[in-house]
Amino acid sequence: PPGRTLDEALKSLGEHVVAESADLGVLFDSDGDRLYTVTEAGVAVGNDMLLMLFARDMLERNPGADVVYDIQCTRQFAPFVTRAGGRAQMSRSGQAFIHEKMLQAKALLAEDFSGHLFFAERWYGFDDAPYAMARLLEILATASSGFGDIVAALPQSSSTPEINWALESRVRKKIMRALVRRPTSRELESPHWMVSALIMPMAGASCTTPPPNRHCPCGLRATTTPALSESKGFCAKLLPRQNPASICPSDMILRSFLTYSHVE
Repeated sequence: PPGRTLDEALKSLGEHVVAESADLGVLFDSDGDRLYTVTEAGVAVGNDMLLMLFARDMLERNPGADVVYDIQCTRQFAPFVTRAGGRAQMSRSGQAFIHEKMLQAKALLAEDFSGHLFFAERWYGFDDAPYAMARLLEILATASSGFGDIVAALPQSSSTPEINWALESRVRKKIMRALVRRPTSRELESPHWMVSALIMPMAGASCTTPPPNRHCPCGLRATTTPALSESKGFCAKLLPRQNPASICPSDMILRSFLTYSHVE
């Protein structure tokens, strides 16, 4: 139904999968270029986990090939690809940037964190959810275990969903001035967690656009749940000392970029 969120759609899909005793569930977006999946237990699978499966399968036939991944992916992704015999290429977030990086690197596989999968091995290099589903079914058809067990065997991490924060005009301008000579994606990390952030105005946003229509996507990701709590605590300390109702969390990201190049 219109207005239903992705989380709600995946929850509904998971319930149907369990009720029907299906082997997995798949979800496409309205124009069929993004793929989302749930296991036979109805559990949603992270897109970076899905990319690991596709990368391992592709590298069995193409050792040494390049795989482009979104900066928002788990930082365990690059070591995983290296162990599988490939080369992981990080890209800034966004469908167009991922595709551009894929073409530049002549990579055989790429995905952005929102579910756009690009196959240049045995396909034409554009994002096509039905084709991605077919590739997943091909992998599962020859596997000796179920989808859930295959995903569980991959390197695991804890993470928040993407957090979208409203940007006040004065803060947005300050941030963008500070980032003119910097990449728009940055990571803050410790040995056990990282913060990934992308500062951008939404398409069509201007200084007259209400703050809720300008956003700062940010995600927290960690190797363990306690480490995830630690990363949240670190970020909370960076927030300005104001009434919580009036805090503009983008101030936190600006301070992070300008003050912290590495977090011990």
